[in-house]
Amino acid sequence: MSKTKLVLLILLGLLGSIIFMFSDRAGPAPDHPYLAPRRCRVIAHRGGAGLWPENTLLAYTNAHELGVDIIEMDVRITRDGIPVLCHDASVSRTTNGSGRIDAMTFEDLQRLDAGYRWTINGGQAFPFRNRGIRIPALQEVFVVLPNARYNIEFKIGGSEILQEVNRLVIRHKMSDKVMFVSASNSTIVDFRSISPDIATAASFKEGLLFYATSALGMDVMYTPKYLAFQSPEFVFGIKLLTPSVIAAAHTHNLEIHAWTIDSGDEMRRFIDMGVDGIITNYPDRLIEIVAN
Repeated sequence: MSKTKLVLLILLGLLGSIIFMFSDRAGPAPDHPYLAPRRCRVIAHRGGAGLWPENTLLAYTNAHELGVDIIEMDVRITRDGIPVLCHDASVSRTTNGSGRIDAMTFEDLQRLDAGYRWTINGGQAFPFRNRGIRIPALQEVFVVLPNARYNIEFKIGGSEILQEVNRLVIRHKMSDKVMFVSASNSTIVDFRSISPDIATAASFKEGLLFYATSALGMDVMYTPKYLAFQSPEFVFGIKLLTPSVIAAAHTHNLEIHAWTIDSGDEMRRFIDMGVDGIITNYPDRLIEIVAN
């Protein structure tokens, strides 16, 4: 065993000891209407970034029409307080512009071509340029696709974005159709305090804590405050998605969502492993595999 792995396991063991002190509160995660039963959920990463320009209304609409179970997206906020969908802090990777989203107004963003840089052949062709594709506002997506289900990652925290996103969810009656996640533990904890009835997935810290308790056989003492654990297979060289972790999650009424899986063979492997959902840039491949 490597020194890094040994140190991490010791730290995880200490976290597990903390959980032991609260064992009288243990129990499974509550049921939530967001996660209706099914075999393996098809979750379109950024709307299906391998098929269409990511985090655009075109991608979300096409993914929904394709029949995905959940559309994954990333939310940020503009200088004038509008929640918009974009993964990066800057617009330079996905548009013909440059600059930080939080330094631009929503009107500024609407002048940019969000299909400008998308290509599938190494830059030989750009089929979505000059087609009027824009960075969308979260509210616009709720209006156009009110019946879709969304997995929304807060890319930043703070009261302004959390309060405004919560207001939009309530206004558009989306409370049972959204699940929020953030790598930042404080962000997701703050959001739960604002809206405790809306579904959330584990933060990075919570995911490691669940892995620690299940690896140490102490998960029976743990009550999760989230509905799903979303993770790549390996983190820091440690395999987090194992049959035992998946079994422990199911004991706690939790779902395991693997990301980001694009190969058909890997999709089949994770389905056979028992994951409840796969986050992919190619939802068309996963839909075909699940159907067969």
